[in-house]
Amino acid sequence: MYKFTDFQECKVDAKGRLLFPAVYRKTMGEALAEGFVLKRSINTKSLQLYTKASWGKTKRLIEKLNKFKQHNQIAIRHLMDGVIENIQLDSAGRILLPKELVNYAEIKNEVTLSPAFDYLEIWDSDNYKLIMTETIEDIGEIIDNVLGDIEED
Repeated sequence: MYKFTDFQECKVDAKGRLLFPAVYRKTMGEALAEGFVLKRSINTKSLQLYTKASWGKTKRLIEKLNKFKQHNQIAIRHLMDGVIENIQLDSAGRILLPKELVNYAEIKNEVTLSPAFDYLEIWDSDNYKLIMTETIEDIGEIIDNVLGDIEED
């Protein structure tokens, strides 16, 4: 399964087309041909771009939730909100970002692609800089809480 690890800065044209970076196109192999899944992020004003394989893994987890529990219904609704499962590169290597999702993520012209291994976060660059600035003061504590108890194998 392909893992995104390269941070990229790109532009989106007036029609919402994002030229998918060459660094990904050159290394993704079969995952590129299979296409992508695009969705809203649930915690931030950004988008998430999954490979089909990564989305399949995430989707299987969501499908296991007991749909008779109200909290699960709400979670499923939000997790699946804005999902578009058949995103393909066009002949010029671009991805069309639907207007509704562009508006949700407040994407203007400059975008930042932030790798999250199983998916790429697609941010308006100004919003990305803002969120990174807002969390910088707490980053030491956050990383300690997240990684502090992990033991290496």
